[in-house]
Amino acid sequence: MIIKQLNIFGYGKWQDSTITLKSKNLNVIFGNNESGKTTLISFIKGILFGFKDGHNTYEQYIPKNTKSYGGELLVDVNNKLLKIKRIAGTHGGELSIVDNDSGETISNEKLDDIMGPINRESFDSIFYFGNFDTKAFSKISDEQLAYIIQKVGFAGSEKFIALKDDLSKRYKKLYAKNGRNPILNKKLKDYKLLLDKIEQAKQNQNEYTQLELEYNNVDKKYSLASHKLSKLNNHLKTLQGYKNNWTLFQKLKAYNSLKNKEMPIGFSIEDKKTLDNLSRSIENVDDKIENLNEQLNLNVSNKISDQNKTFKNHLSEIDDIKSEINSMEKNIINYNANISNLKSLNNQIESYSNDYSNELDAEPLHQKQVFELKSLLVNRHKLLNSNNMSTGKNNILYLVIFLISFVLMLLGFLTTKSLSLFGLVLAIIIGILYKSNQKQLKAKNEINQKVTKIDEKISFYKQQFNYKSNNPNDWIAVQPILKNYKKTLINRDQIASDKVKLKQKIDNYFDKFNKITNILDNNDEDYSNKLIKLKKYIDKNEHEISSYKNNLQHYTLLKSKQQSINSKKLVLKKQLVEFFNKRNVKNYDEFIQEYNRQENIAYNLKDLKEISKQIPDELYVSMNKYTDVDELNSDYTKLNYERKVLQDSMLALTKDKTELNSKLSIIKRDGTYSELIQKQANLESEIIHITYQWLALKLSNQWIDEMLDLATADLIPKIKERAKKYFSILTNSNYINITYYKSKLKLTRADKLKFDVGELSRGTMQQLYFAILLSMAVNFGEKYKLPIIIDDGFYEYDENRLNQAMKLIKEVSKEIQIIYCTADGKAKKSFNDDVLITI
Repeated sequence: MIIKQLNIFGYGKWQDSTITLKSKNLNVIFGNNESGKTTLISFIKGILFGFKDGHNTYEQYIPKNTKSYGGELLVDVNNKLLKIKRIAGTHGGELSIVDNDSGETISNEKLDDIMGPINRESFDSIFYFGNFDTKAFSKISDEQLAYIIQKVGFAGSEKFIALKDDLSKRYKKLYAKNGRNPILNKKLKDYKLLLDKIEQAKQNQNEYTQLELEYNNVDKKYSLASHKLSKLNNHLKTLQGYKNNWTLFQKLKAYNSLKNKEMPIGFSIEDKKTLDNLSRSIENVDDKIENLNEQLNLNVSNKISDQNKTFKNHLSEIDDIKSEINSMEKNIINYNANISNLKSLNNQIESYSNDYSNELDAEPLHQKQVFELKSLLVNRHKLLNSNNMSTGKNNILYLVIFLISFVLMLLGFLTTKSLSLFGLVLAIIIGILYKSNQKQLKAKNEINQKVTKIDEKISFYKQQFNYKSNNPNDWIAVQPILKNYKKTLINRDQIASDKVKLKQKIDNYFDKFNKITNILDNNDEDYSNKLIKLKKYIDKNEHEISSYKNNLQHYTLLKSKQQSINSKKLVLKKQLVEFFNKRNVKNYDEFIQEYNRQENIAYNLKDLKEISKQIPDELYVSMNKYTDVDELNSDYTKLNYERKVLQDSMLALTKDKTELNSKLSIIKRDGTYSELIQKQANLESEIIHITYQWLALKLSNQWIDEMLDLATADLIPKIKERAKKYFSILTNSNYINITYYKSKLKLTRADKLKFDVGELSRGTMQQLYFAILLSMAVNFGEKYKLPIIIDDGFYEYDENRLNQAMKLIKEVSKEIQIIYCTADGKAKKSFNDDVLITI
């Protein structure tokens, strides 16, 4: 998990704040005291593990000026961005997780998957670095270190460790080797006193003696079986050790062949330095010889040429030409600009011709004419709209209806008066409508006449200004284009005229120069190139004439140096040949090949030495009896089965002993003896039951120990190896090894002297403590991918120790993300701005 960004809604002094981390590797948060660095660290842990409850009010960081409490972390988990949000709520706050890309809500169990067995306590122990308790650290043993590693070494280990502690307490309450108060110790003591009383009471009991003999035989078998079980347990423990160390054993076995490797002399690091120095000396000499030869060749070829002579003869004219170079350079720039502008203008004209070919022959209108044309179009549109609204009908329709009403009136006279009345009313209505229609038809004719006059004016514009389109709106729309087009034509003609004048000046200038030198192509119109050639010609001849005199004097001196360096090269070549012959190699590549081979062997031998400390020769010989791990596992399985069979046999023998005891109880000499025998049977039954309990607890405790050892067997060597490397960096290679001797840490200095932790100075002990804790953090970080957080852990370091600590932090951050909070200005100077965040 890589933390990318902190979004703080409200937490302590931080409110509505966003802090973006700059790197997935190292981030240095710098701020003065009381600037909120520790609050940021508490915020990160609060989001991951929950906020502190009311019992830790001072650690809750509840903001004073806002009701918002909590925030979110933007984290990268396996290249997937997640927002882990926690706000005020019960049980450490209300948690939610969202996919940053899709916005999809993710189950809160995702955080448990990310953190694994890491809780706040183990995070503070492994991944958080604050003040270092060196006094407690100086007393740590190898077993205690293993216990710390087991605690977070694999998922669910805390439950096993808690169970182991509980089993240990329980079986110690039942029995202790030298104890008095445990239950079984008291029962055994009572049993011994009871046997003494029975011994006195059972004299002359022949039958009892026979049964007792049988009992003793069974008891002897039980003791033999118990002894065999102990040997089997020891053997299984040994095989378990073989299994735990099998990977290292395979590595050691592969390295053993290196012991007999031949190592020809003359291929040490000092020999390589000698060869490199010799090779560099020869290369330097060759470079000097090559340089001298180039200078000599230059001197030999440096003679005054015919061109130089011509130059000298026309020096006055060339000076005039040279004085005009700057002004001519400006003319050329203007000429080239004219060419470019002409091309651009022609392209514009061509574009106009392609896009507006029908209207380019028309003349542009003045603003007043455009306004008048627009007014005509608006008036025409209004007249046409009002004409469309007119409802004038044909007079024939009214005449027909009138005739119908007249007919109705006549029919009314002949038939009924109502029909005649209806015809009269219809005639009156038709009369009124007819008069109204006549007025509408007259108005419509007047509108049509006005539209005709407007059309005549529009037609006049079209003919006078040569527009081809029949739509006046097109004429108005094309006005800006026409004006720009006419303006572009004028600009093009002016620039073309300027171009001709400039070309004449430039051609005259180069013709004047070419009459003297004859080096320019008159057909070449690349004036910039011509001017470059002209300046080069002047510069070249001025330089050649000046340098010719100087080179003649220099030639003799160079010849003398050449002879001296050639002599030196012969000596170096001879030394190189002798160096190769002495080592029976032909060249540099063969030497490097053998050197690399020996260096690789030396590295492997060093690794072999370290592994040999963990697997002594006696253990190696014992493990070497097995051809592979399958054979070892097979033996372990067989012995485990034998142990189970033997345990079943012991249970059967215990049952036989109980039956014999029952028979012995029947034989009675008197009441006192009978009571003692009964007490013996009861007491033995209690002892056997308690023994079974003790044995079950003890074996369970041993099984958990073996399981935890197996689960973390590969972590401890890695942690020790990293701690050794980190401690070497912190002490600037002053200490080269860390070992355990009789369960105590031992340190080896560069001069091979060894020290106990308690013998170290406070500063060196802090460095050792930091190295071991950091190595644990990096190893667990490889598995659980959590960042390391350092909170000003180096305030007691002097300048040298601080520089080495900063060097180690940069090295470790290549493997795991580190967030380093500090108020130390000296530490700040060790980092670039690309990792530095100032608050």
